[in-house]
Amino acid sequence: MNIKTVLWFIIFLGIGPVHAQTVKEYNVQGLSSLKAGRLGEAAAAFSKAIEADHTNEAAYTNRGLVFARMGDFTNAISDTSQAIEIDPKNFRAYANRGQFYAQQGNIKAALSDYDQAIKINPSYALAYNDRGSAYYLLKDWTKAFADFTRAIDMDPNNAPSYNDRGIIFYMNGKIKEAISDYTKAIEIKPDDAAAYANRGNAYAKLENWGQALQDYNKAIEIHPKTVFFYRDRGLAYLHNKDLSGAELDFTKAIALNPQYATAYSFRAVVYFQLRKYDAALADAQKAKSLGGNINADFMAALLKAAGNQIKHPSL
Repeated sequence: MNIKTVLWFIIFLGIGPVHAQTVKEYNVQGLSSLKAGRLGEAAAAFSKAIEADHTNEAAYTNRGLVFARMGDFTNAISDTSQAIEIDPKNFRAYANRGQFYAQQGNIKAALSDYDQAIKINPSYALAYNDRGSAYYLLKDWTKAFADFTRAIDMDPNNAPSYNDRGIIFYMNGKIKEAISDYTKAIEIKPDDAAAYANRGNAYAKLENWGQALQDYNKAIEIHPKTVFFYRDRGLAYLHNKDLSGAELDFTKAIALNPQYATAYSFRAVVYFQLRKYDAALADAQKAKSLGGNINADFMAALLKAAGNQIKHPSL
């Protein structure tokens, strides 16, 4: 599970003592632009709010969110830290900054901020969910599971926490429990592509290929440019002996990411089964050149088959 990139857009409309109406208008303008995805306009509006009132923590918090959306987590952290300095009880700002630290790979700092957000507001479910994700990255499954469960207890409509707890169940071999959590996440958020893909993986673990394919289809329908969805559906097709479907999906994964070694490796297996040995060998060599791992026994069998085909073209 990768760390979640969803940034919680908390609406702050705080007004400082100077140019109050102007500051509020800039914040409203900035939030409108942010929601519309006009990040440059949003950043400019929040900057004007800050120029009008350097004590307006809302403007710093919101501009930090904009920087994060731009991928500039250094400035996102700087702005959010300024907001915290102005209002040390701003638990949302601590949680946001924790996300930004996590995006930079600084999990220790992220955990510290999540802890502080929870200390200020013990009922803030999102902080438990994010802290659970941080523990997950540290492979501390027990603490991750506890935080996801706590988040669900506080907010039964918290789809991300069901999805994330489902992953912990899956990793611990509790496949039916994982499916139950993924299903709950989907009920709450029907456009949650990750939950469909994860549930597809769980059904695949049970070798229920029909249900797995349905879930992968839905995940791809929602997010048609996610490479891993095509990889997973391709594997389901391969296990289900649908070589044509598998070939198409691994080819699509390669089209989306030409440097994806794993897709070349799996397509090599498909070509081998289709007796397209030259194509299989080309894919296997491409996968190795990209740092992928090719099973030694498979490679030996492939080289032997390719050699025999040269000697006996009718094979």
